[in-house]
Amino acid sequence: MQLYDIIIAGGGVSGICAATAAARSGASVLVLEQTNCLGGTWTSGLVAWMLDINNKKGFILNEIIESLQSEQNGRFARGGSFIFESEAMKRLLDKMAERENIDLRFHTFVCGVGKSDNHINYVEAVSKSGLERFFGKCFIDSTGDGDLCALAGAEFETGNEQGLMQPMSMFAIVDGLDKNELCEFDNSLEYEDENNTPKDKLYGEIKRAGVSCSQQQPALYYLSNGRFLLTANHQYKVSGTSSGDLTRATVSARREIGTVVDSLRKLGGKWKNIRLVSTAPSIGVREGRRIKGEYTVTAEDIYAERKFDDSICDVSFVIDVHALEKENEKGYDDYGDDTERNYQIPLRSAICNGFDNLYMTGRCISGDFSAHGSYRVTGNAAVIGENVGKAAAKSLKKISGD
Repeated sequence: MQLYDIIIAGGGVSGICAATAAARSGASVLVLEQTNCLGGTWTSGLVAWMLDINNKKGFILNEIIESLQSEQNGRFARGGSFIFESEAMKRLLDKMAERENIDLRFHTFVCGVGKSDNHINYVEAVSKSGLERFFGKCFIDSTGDGDLCALAGAEFETGNEQGLMQPMSMFAIVDGLDKNELCEFDNSLEYEDENNTPKDKLYGEIKRAGVSCSQQQPALYYLSNGRFLLTANHQYKVSGTSSGDLTRATVSARREIGTVVDSLRKLGGKWKNIRLVSTAPSIGVREGRRIKGEYTVTAEDIYAERKFDDSICDVSFVIDVHALEKENEKGYDDYGDDTERNYQIPLRSAICNGFDNLYMTGRCISGDFSAHGSYRVTGNAAVIGENVGKAAAKSLKKISGD
């Protein structure tokens, strides 16, 4: 039986950054990932658009950006965001894990927990190899939906006061388009008119094509060689913790994306050669469980621009809550505003309440509904993950009683 220092459930944005930081701190690390690649939202979600990265100097995130940029697989875009090639990201993260001697298990779902009182001893996971147990000293939940913590019996919240959660969206890649002809629709470029943005113009074109688009703020982002990222759908009133909801949302999203692309092509002109290359293997889930930590980040913390002695991430992002119901024609809900405020995430919000060796990272950390709408983007997930990985590695001596 191999005993790992740290076992991480989920190899997404925060998971791989946590694993890398922990491994560099001298810990033996195992990552259990349900898809076939690292990177989560960045890769299997095709969300190749990093947000809130401008105040993240000196982190693993910057190593990733610099590597992609040096290989001409990424570039800075509107507002200092970063757009990149997802396939290049997959290869880069594979190399990172190999370089740091991180053990990986893809196609593997965490499905159970073995614990003694407030201490986790092992996780159970199912794969083609059957049901297996993986023993560790410390555990990190980087599943996005807080699956590991929920299996352990941790407290959590979902949705707003009525239980509604932000909608899911599916990204896609389209080609056959002329970059120069589509500048007015390219959301990677700086806005010339905040009252008539590329999103507004694209929505107008989709409506002109006769389609009722479920995402009132659809977007195109130029990648390279005539290829664009497209996001055009919202799947309302569904849960990322329900396989039934995920299935229905995925089928519906693929259908709508296909309809949007086919309808734009029929408009002719600049759209005459648009073609759907691929949809994301995994639909984008904006929120799931918010696990109860030793501290809960709130909207009040954001408005007060609160700082913490145990800070693990500086955040500078708006409270970004997409419309919770299709009837909201604005596309966004009134849980915040477009003001970027500078606040911090404390480590305590990433320590699972009631456990002595269980952390959370990424979007399932402890926060209220509004605050989650701000810190959930990937620039923050990466840095939270890195610092949680460091904290977990530092805690090993305490856990073992050394």
